[in-house]
Amino acid sequence: MANIAVYYVTPALVIMAFQRSFEIELLHGFLITLVGNLLAVFFCIAVGHFALKKGPCEQVSVLRASSVFGNIGMMALPLQQALFGADGVFYCAASIAAFNLTFWTYCSIAMGKGKKSKDAVKRGLLNPGLIGTLVGLLLFFFSAEIPSVLSSSMNNLANLNMPMCMLVIGQRLSKIPLNTLFDDKDVWKTAAIRLLFAPLVMSVALWFFGVSGPVAVCLVISVSAPAAASVNMLASAYKQDVELAAKTVSMHTLIAMITMPTIIAVVYGWLM
Repeated sequence: MANIAVYYVTPALVIMAFQRSFEIELLHGFLITLVGNLLAVFFCIAVGHFALKKGPCEQVSVLRASSVFGNIGMMALPLQQALFGADGVFYCAASIAAFNLTFWTYCSIAMGKGKKSKDAVKRGLLNPGLIGTLVGLLLFFFSAEIPSVLSSSMNNLANLNMPMCMLVIGQRLSKIPLNTLFDDKDVWKTAAIRLLFAPLVMSVALWFFGVSGPVAVCLVISVSAPAAASVNMLASAYKQDVELAAKTVSMHTLIAMITMPTIIAVVYGWLM
């Protein structure tokens, strides 16, 4: 189900969100969201390297990746879609693009100790989320419409995004014993960086530079998402601490049920 969501549903949702006439204001918001997410990634990398440096390298790499990369497709995208409809998906596509451009490269190099860097770049450039965004952007720039038969099918596929994401997250959480999640102080550090510190700094920066409205709220939602489930996948691929990765992702997801609604409520009232 997760593969269907990542490889088919999310790209269809993103492409359909770009099915609109070209507007410079929308492009401007897209670029702000893209740059903001890239800056957030670099900021969290710096903080993670400073705060998370003790322990075996197979654990440190997992903790650092968890503090940097959020589960945008499964957590942020449904919320932005619920709040702002097609505009929310449109701006979230920029967040997904930023994630895909940086995640595979950084994690593959960090967890693989510099090996397979060519494969990392290839994965960063050839993945469903980024390809869907590029196709959508081309259609948006030329105000091109997808034929009705195809667009109807893609809309039906895109409508699966929210319920499917919630089912996947619930299924993953159901397999983790709660009594094992909250006993690691380093995991708590990653949660503090990912779920509190990063969105707080982003909110203040947006306020300082006068960025407001849906663009600002969508950007903060993406930055406040819990650790990406993909961290667990790469930890397994590169023989890092898979158990720690699963525990970190699950703990983040549980805590995010409290932090994300709170942050969204505050930012919505502040920056809208």
